[in-house]
This record gives sequence, C-alpha cells and structure tokens, in this order.
Amino acid sequence: MAKHLKKHADGSAHGYTNDANPFNDTNVSERFVWGKKIEKQLREGADVREMTSKAERVRQEDRLVRLQHAPLMPGSLSFACQVLGISSVPAEPACCPVRGR
Repeated sequence: MAKHLKKHADGSAHGYTNDANPFNDTNVSERFVWGKKIEKQLREGADVREMTSKAERVRQEDRLVRLQHAPLMPGSLSFACQVLGISSVPAEPACCPVRGR
C-alpha cells in the first residue's frame, strides 16, 4: 500500500496527469462514477444497499465461488466426462483444431 501511495503521490493516474494525457481529460486522476446510471437505477426502484462497495465485494466473492465450481456445472466438458464415466478429461475437444497445425 505504501508503495502504491508513493508511486501515485504526484496525483497521476497510471502515469498520466490531469494536464498531460492522451485523452485530453482534465479529470483523469479522479475516480469515475456512472452518475446517470445510478440515478436511473434509483428511479427504477433499485435498493441503495445493493449499490455499495460492500455489496459489490459480496457479488465478486459469489462470482469467484461460482467460477471455482464451474468445471462441474452442467454443460461443461468436465461435467459431461463425469456423467459419461470418462476418467480423464481431454485437454481440448476433438472438434477444435489445435492452432498452428
């Protein structure tokens, strides 16, 4: 964390400053927020608690758990091999040619 703060102490964002960047964006070092998107979601009745950083962190953790279990989800090659009783999962489906051959 200290390294990051030291590196970005000059107010630059990924090596760009508000004055010198290829995007001509005077706010490039500021955090971007989709204000109109949030306003629209609130008008449509979205729950404010679902828009917090904590809620986003929980959603990311849920996605990570789903990805960790993805190989055994129906429709995947691993799942098909398990159902068919094939002990080893092929590295690549036979219908897909290997690049460079």
